[in-house]
Amino acid sequence: MLTAAGIGLLLTACGVGTDRDLDPSDSIDVRTLQLKLRALMTDPCHLEPAEQTPRHCEKFVTQLANTANTVAAAARTGYPELAGPADRMTEGIDAYRKGNCHTTRPDDEDECGEALSALADALGEVEAQFTQS
Repeated sequence: MLTAAGIGLLLTACGVGTDRDLDPSDSIDVRTLQLKLRALMTDPCHLEPAEQTPRHCEKFVTQLANTANTVAAAARTGYPELAGPADRMTEGIDAYRKGNCHTTRPDDEDECGEALSALADALGEVEAQFTQS
C-alpha cells in the first residue's frame, strides 16, 4: 500500500507542466497514468467532494490539473476516448479556480462543491475508459 508521501512523490513526478509542454508525438506511459488515477481516486476530495471544505482541495485540484494535461496528451496519442473526460476535468478545474474555491472566501460554496463533484465524475470517466480497454 502506498503511503501519503509515496503518493505525493508519484503525483509530483508525472504530468508536471502545462498542456503546451506536452509534445503530441510523445508517448504516454499509460501504466503510470493509471497508477496516478488510482491514487487520486483515494483522495477524500474525490470520494466525497460535497463533504469537503473547498479550499482544502486545492492540492487535489492542482494534481488533477497535471493529470488533465496528461489525459489530454493521451487522447491525442492513441486514446481519443479520453478527450471528453480531459475537457471536463479542465472545465471543472477552471470553475474551481475562477470561483475562488481555493480561498477562505469562495464566491459560492455550492458552486465550488459542484466543481469538485464534476471533477470527481470526470476522473471516474477516465478510470472507466481504462477499465473498459
